[in-house]
Amino acid sequence: PVDCQWSEWTEWSTCSLTCGVGSKSQSRHPSTVASNGGAECVGPAKKVEECNTQVCPTDCAWDEWGAWDDCSVTCGTGQQARSRIVGVQAANGGAECVGGSRSVQECERQLCPLDCQWGQWSQWAACSVPCGRGTQSHSRVVAVFPASGGAECAGASDEARGCNTHACEQDCKWNAWGAWSSCSVTCGGGQRSHTRSSGADCGTSSEVEPCGMQSCPVDCEWGAWTEWTTCSVTCGTGMQTQSRMTKIQAASGGIQCT
Repeated sequence: PVDCQWSEWTEWSTCSLTCGVGSKSQSRHPSTVASNGGAECVGPAKKVEECNTQVCPTDCAWDEWGAWDDCSVTCGTGQQARSRIVGVQAANGGAECVGGSRSVQECERQLCPLDCQWGQWSQWAACSVPCGRGTQSHSRVVAVFPASGGAECAGASDEARGCNTHACEQDCKWNAWGAWSSCSVTCGGGQRSHTRSSGADCGTSSEVEPCGMQSCPVDCEWGAWTEWTTCSVTCGTGMQTQSRMTKIQAASGGIQCT
């Protein structure tokens, strides 16, 4: 009799998965087949084992974008945004989500109203006359014309004002002198004046002269009394005297000392 004999096991096969519990196998076959009543081979011809049992990485995944927000302006060019959130968080070494959670784009509305705008005023023109009140003007033009329902320019394009309002010059002609004023003093030297004017704008003129040159009267003034003298006797009835001198002599008709 010839008994059955197994061959050697093959190498393990590649795992069916890289993570999350896969399987691998190895096999053998009878190298000698039983004959003439020999014993059959005992045991399996194939073995299977679990492999790569670690948890698989989970990559981040975004949810769908939300709707766009309203435009930031009601006319002209503005912006609008939309957002999204993470639907699946990265785990076990998985890739993080790429890109942002917010997206912005330009949005167009109807044209905005454009109001009229004046340009700068020009310089004032020369005055129409050199004196006696003339006029001068300046002007401006539209710098920005209104559009899309914008407001028209307010105000005038021309403006005028008075100029050279001073009187024109005339030849000066003096009027007669006025009367002399009273003298500023009655004696001792003073002044008096008179003035004249003009019909044209010549201003006024005045003259001054001395007056009251005569000396002023000076009244006499006594000096202070002296002390009383010693009495002429030591008993009985005696006399004692005191005296004074003229301090200022009368002059120019002044009152004498009395």
